[in-house]
Amino acid sequence: MITPRLVASRTRTSAVRTVLELDAVLDLPAEIAPDRRSRRGRATAVPVLIEVTRWHGDPLLRRHVTFDNTVRDHRLRFHAPTARAAGTWTGDGQWCLIERPVRPDLGPLPTDRGHEAVCGSAPVQSLGAVGRGTDRTAVFAPASPRCVRLPTLRRPRERSRKEIAVTLLRSVGWLFRSDLRSRTTGAGPMLATPEAQCQGPQTFDLALGNATATDADLARRAAAFRTAPRARQLRPGTTGEPSPPGTISADGALLTALKPAENRGGVILRLGNPTPAACEARLTTPTGALLLPVRLDEQPTGQQVVLQVAGESTWQLAPFDTLTLRISRRDRG
Repeated sequence: MITPRLVASRTRTSAVRTVLELDAVLDLPAEIAPDRRSRRGRATAVPVLIEVTRWHGDPLLRRHVTFDNTVRDHRLRFHAPTARAAGTWTGDGQWCLIERPVRPDLGPLPTDRGHEAVCGSAPVQSLGAVGRGTDRTAVFAPASPRCVRLPTLRRPRERSRKEIAVTLLRSVGWLFRSDLRSRTTGAGPMLATPEAQCQGPQTFDLALGNATATDADLARRAAAFRTAPRARQLRPGTTGEPSPPGTISADGALLTALKPAENRGGVILRLGNPTPAACEARLTTPTGALLLPVRLDEQPTGQQVVLQVAGESTWQLAPFDTLTLRISRRDRG
């Protein structure tokens, strides 16, 4: 494993945030050797810029990583320390949080035909977390599709390390290779993929956070980090503006979709409960709106239409459940 070496650092502080800029260098081999058993070429110095930002009032420690990928056949990962060792780690999928066992990065190599070595990493949507309650350490990394909780590592003359790793970049030149020792079965055609080497400028955004008391808090924080913030300029001394008429809002569950209905009869609101515990969703919709439970294909479920007299309603979601509603005006039905 190659780690970056620090070259320079700078800090900037304003009324709203503090930024630490780190200039580092990764000394990376140029590419894999023709025999595919080692790396070849002189080490290439690849500059890396890391911005660590703490916004005042924001519980997340944000990182923005930039570098120009000029080498091939390598993997770049971000390693974050965790508070303590654990036998499992949590990652998020499209609809739920999944608890996975901690395994080695790569298990024993198979010898029988038709087998594949166990891989400790797993695909995630935007987060990997270790621990429970306020003792939890979480890495939020949208668009970085693989994450792994590494077993406790101990190196000579080093203290044991507990960490979680997120794959930021994989530079590969083939869709599949039959000479891979980690599998004795096929996984697609041996097709060269030169553009998958991901050459050129690369940027990554991720954050570290803790003290998320519940799984619901963890899922909401991940969803908020996946969504780009919007700012609105206000006059000095004001604290905000009231929601305009016709606003739709949800609390207590994750908002996964808000879109026009396919039949143009209102809008579709979809909520999800990604946790193993039941939850209660609280909706605010325009007074007089009709709420019709529908399936994922937007066809009615057969449940009764709810007329929003007061503009607020509550809905029960079972563990790992979804709720889809078609919201329309009363005159449309």
